[in-house]
Amino acid sequence: MKNLIVFIFTIAICTSVIAQDTNNNNTEKEGEKSRTFKDLFTVLYSKDLNQKVDDLINSKDASVDTIKKIEKLTSKIVDLSEIKEDQLDGVCRTWYIPVSCDNKINSLVSALEPILFDGVLIDYSSLIEELEDSIEELNSEKKALNLIMSDPLASNDEKKVALSQIKDVNAQIESNKKNIDRLQKHLQKKLNSLGIKLSVDQVDQLTTRIDGNDFAKSIAIFDVTKQITLTLGDLMKLNSFDKDTAAEYYGVYLVLAEILGYTQKQMIYNIDKVYLIKLDELKAEAYILIEQMEAKKFDAPADLQENYENNIRVSRNTISGVDLYKKVLLKQKKLLNDANSKTSDQIDNAYFTYKSYINAANVENYIKEFSANIDSLIRQQVPEIIPFDNSRQRALFQQISEQYREMSD
Repeated sequence: MKNLIVFIFTIAICTSVIAQDTNNNNTEKEGEKSRTFKDLFTVLYSKDLNQKVDDLINSKDASVDTIKKIEKLTSKIVDLSEIKEDQLDGVCRTWYIPVSCDNKINSLVSALEPILFDGVLIDYSSLIEELEDSIEELNSEKKALNLIMSDPLASNDEKKVALSQIKDVNAQIESNKKNIDRLQKHLQKKLNSLGIKLSVDQVDQLTTRIDGNDFAKSIAIFDVTKQITLTLGDLMKLNSFDKDTAAEYYGVYLVLAEILGYTQKQMIYNIDKVYLIKLDELKAEAYILIEQMEAKKFDAPADLQENYENNIRVSRNTISGVDLYKKVLLKQKKLLNDANSKTSDQIDNAYFTYKSYINAANVENYIKEFSANIDSLIRQQVPEIIPFDNSRQRALFQQISEQYREMSD
């Protein structure tokens, strides 16, 4: 609170100093200075991010109430089984109207997906993005403050305040960078505990990719699925004498397998219908800009020729970055298709085994197999990480991510 009062008092002093200069010729300049000081409230926002980082890193992993989740999943076993039966018969209906069996399954499963979803992994990438946005805003403020420092018309009081605020901004930028590093290392440990071995640089790339949240979501769902699987194993041992209970528990595997398959299909859909399309739009815009700038450059004065050349070069870099990004996403799509094919086999196996009412001993064996398959599927769909040749290539990749997000806002 003390720091907040000091900061607001400083703002008040600066506003008073600016107001003293009433020269009409400097009205626009004074407005810019006022906005500069006003924008420094971003420093307070950045300090609030410090607390968010501490809260996320220091929070203990919440225990998953697997029993409650199993109860919710169990309630949909019969519904799913009936749709699967209709699918085998070749026709599904809603109110006697023929409909797509896949659509009926997807509708049911999409309502169940939140049961398995733990948003903590996405919190990491979202917070890292917030910190990077904050750094960008702070750098803009520092640039404005430096203009005041170099302004011959600025008073000593104004420059003194600006210098003090530049120090605060620099300190917060460094704090944000350290927090990004802390989050990436902590996320690396979290992924490592799930059997996903990545370097900090690879984690950095994952958290800045446009499909990074999809990956985080899928890993979170796989993690909860595995925890439910272990609980089911324990329940099977306790109820090994009860054939009907065994079949019911086994039905949960059918639901879990369908949810995993649905998650993979959603990721494939996002690549095809969202990410690649938006990237193509970004590339098309770059080509249009190049064409327009080439035409303008032809008639431009000599002193502007270099500016046009630089801008054209930037647009060509954007096109190269988009091509690189598309190549990465198409490889990821192949990994997901391969993983989804295996998941489909799991779904078929789970359904026919459930319908066969197998004995509890066989269910227990299948639990071990299912758990091992989850680990395999997680590793199989981990995105390919590009080894950047240099910092420029990394910056280009990140630039495309930022441009994509701006288009999506």
